[in-house]
Amino acid sequence: MKRSRPIRFVDFATRVLRVRLTPAQRVLCLVAFDGVEPVQLDPADRDLAAKLFGPVDEIPTAARAVLLVKKGARVGGSWIFGALYSLWRALTADLGGLAPGEHATALIVAPDTRLGRQVLRYALGAAKEEPSIAEKIEAETSDSFVLRRSDGRPVAIEVLPATRGGSALRGRSLVSAVLSEASFFRDESAVVNDTACFTAVAPRVMRGGMVVIESTPWAEQGLVYDLFNANWGAPATCLAADAPTLLMRPDPETAAIVERERLRDPDNAAREFDAQFMSGGSSLYFGAELASALDRDLSVRTSAPEGATVQIGGDIGLSRDASAFCAVHRMGEHITLADLLEMRPRRLGKGRTQPLSLRDVVQQGCEFAERHGQRVIHVDSYVLVPAREHLPQGFQLKAVAMANEHKAERYRLLKESLRNELVHIPGALVRVVTQLADVVAQPGPGGLVLIKHPRRQGSHGDAAAAFVIAASKAADRVRGAHWFEIRKRQERLAALEKAAGLTS
Repeated sequence: MKRSRPIRFVDFATRVLRVRLTPAQRVLCLVAFDGVEPVQLDPADRDLAAKLFGPVDEIPTAARAVLLVKKGARVGGSWIFGALYSLWRALTADLGGLAPGEHATALIVAPDTRLGRQVLRYALGAAKEEPSIAEKIEAETSDSFVLRRSDGRPVAIEVLPATRGGSALRGRSLVSAVLSEASFFRDESAVVNDTACFTAVAPRVMRGGMVVIESTPWAEQGLVYDLFNANWGAPATCLAADAPTLLMRPDPETAAIVERERLRDPDNAAREFDAQFMSGGSSLYFGAELASALDRDLSVRTSAPEGATVQIGGDIGLSRDASAFCAVHRMGEHITLADLLEMRPRRLGKGRTQPLSLRDVVQQGCEFAERHGQRVIHVDSYVLVPAREHLPQGFQLKAVAMANEHKAERYRLLKESLRNELVHIPGALVRVVTQLADVVAQPGPGGLVLIKHPRRQGSHGDAAAAFVIAASKAADRVRGAHWFEIRKRQERLAALEKAAGLTS
């Protein structure tokens, strides 16, 4: 008996689930999931396909087993290319090759369980919204649900975290495999394992299914970069799509969100919304902007000039690390590292040190701050409570927020000021620049940026950490040397938000 042809993905999404696809989303799905060749599209869709896939007329059969979507934020990656694709394959895949009693799985792999369950909830929510699919749900847990198809065969949609590694992904018959946010895959030891996960699932996807890799990009290295660089515009081992936010979602509201982030953090906007890899294949946070900050002719100042706003930042270490205090003077838009106090544990030989006295550290830090006319010191929360017991009368130690997002924001504020050439560091304090040059940005789950100070020759970037605290307190979020340019961007943003109905 001749088998009926399964419903196309685009028809399933738009007619069955009643999802409204943008033009670029529809073209990507037509070419990737429904097998339409770019040359078969009408002129408007053909232009979109060229932006997505490059100058490609036909996709080689060998490339159709893998789809890589290098995406911007808010493009529907987890929703359309993760959840809905998995649901469609679970319902329509040809299971004729399975042995009696063998069950099939639509697998979703994410950097961690939390992100994976989000994709799963999208799929389950879509299934429950459509009565003809909801009645097929046979069982559900926090990490999976099972559909009993019209042909009587069960298919599970299941989530596994990438931390489990490639070995946990083997031994299954897969109707599809989605690697969500693959640029941020790490195993339980924080080792990058994107390739291990991919090679574990790729041979196990059944005929007609794909491995879908959808991810915001990171550095110029790893699975996402290698596949995209080798296949965009010339698909050979996969179909690579470049899907920046404004191509996939060209509406005024999204445009306003993107413009707001460009104003706040251009580097992050380039990665998060323009889907650009971080340049150089390096995870160093600061780059050429540091060179303009170092002023060999600038002298250290032990007191604040009239009219200056003063901020004191501190990083307290006692045994393994040094303690450091930085004084920053702000005059108008310009931020100057005025002075630095460092106290290091005394080395006793054979790797042993004599710890610093917390009382002495607090006392000297307060004397340092008072010379600059300040009695408030901003520090991280390490040993904060016992340190306060040693405060002289009238002085305060104020804790800065230590959650990663707050730490990343402090470094972003400093980088913005450096980029606008508003930061000045005396030549005598060049070690602060050296320590800043070592700061590393590492990818975390969900696109978070983790800031790290590597340990070098007994130092843990203590002076730089104290400087970042003080400088970020002094830095303004928007004003700078390029004020006129920023004002124009603000006006453009306001117009976009008004057009999107976000303001009255």
